[in-house]
Amino acid sequence: MKGYTSNRDCGYSIIELLIAASIGLVLVGFIHNIVSKTLWVVKEIEASAEVLESAQYLIGLLSREIGLAGFFGDFNTVSLPGSAAPALCQTMSKGQVVKAMPYAVAGIDNVANDYKLCGRDTVLPGTDMILLHRSAIDQKQPSNKLQSQQIYIQGSFASPNPIIERGDHSASFILRQGTMPKPGLAWQQTLYYVSNDNILKQRRFLKGRYLNSEPLVDGVQDFQVEYVVRKLDVTSGCGEEYLSAPLTDAQWKRVVALRVHFLLRSSWQGQSQKGKVLNYANRIYAIQDHGYYELFKILVPIMNKL
Repeated sequence: MKGYTSNRDCGYSIIELLIAASIGLVLVGFIHNIVSKTLWVVKEIEASAEVLESAQYLIGLLSREIGLAGFFGDFNTVSLPGSAAPALCQTMSKGQVVKAMPYAVAGIDNVANDYKLCGRDTVLPGTDMILLHRSAIDQKQPSNKLQSQQIYIQGSFASPNPIIERGDHSASFILRQGTMPKPGLAWQQTLYYVSNDNILKQRRFLKGRYLNSEPLVDGVQDFQVEYVVRKLDVTSGCGEEYLSAPLTDAQWKRVVALRVHFLLRSSWQGQSQKGKVLNYANRIYAIQDHGYYELFKILVPIMNKL
């Protein structure tokens, strides 16, 4: 019986190889497309998480600090004769602290180009700055060793006039709480601003001087503040109005809350929102650079002013 020889014994034909290669390329392209989209989604999720983490930290920090503005212990600052909202960078003496206490907050709107905070750090143009006045929470007994250059406040609801003095004059703190000296609270004030490299920073005034700036969050593209001012005449309707700095001295005293807007950008530059226009805080902001952006807004009441 004669043997039968098939053409298959000679291998694949060129047409079959081309078809197989084409199918392989389609599969590889399909898999590459899925992997690329998956990696893109992962990067986008990471960028969103980065921005949300920064926002969560800022919301917590600013909510706490703004909420405590105007807190100076056991007395009412309404009775203090504040004469003018203090300048942001002035060195605070005992007398200046007394004048500044009725003003829980102060600020600058839309910082000009090349503005240097207190002659040092350059502020991002067009952003806002805020100054918060309050005392520390932890109490200091006058009998303990106080910081000589630090200003302390000793107040009592039983006395309309607090005692405000430097730590090296501890004998001046004569208010009593029962048989014990009334504790004092350290005066402090903090500036919040965005530097020219898009970092939100704080600069604290402690021990008689402004300390070095402390970086808080990177990737801050904009920082805008609106002040909620209680109206004197509320018979016409709403008792508050939203204003931008500068305010009059009387208006600074009646600020009861702050509405803060901050625009954050992640370090990932893959997604482009360039050209997107945002409308907030009575301004229009057009995104100029590539990146993943998110806009956040918080409304924080000043608890001591409510």
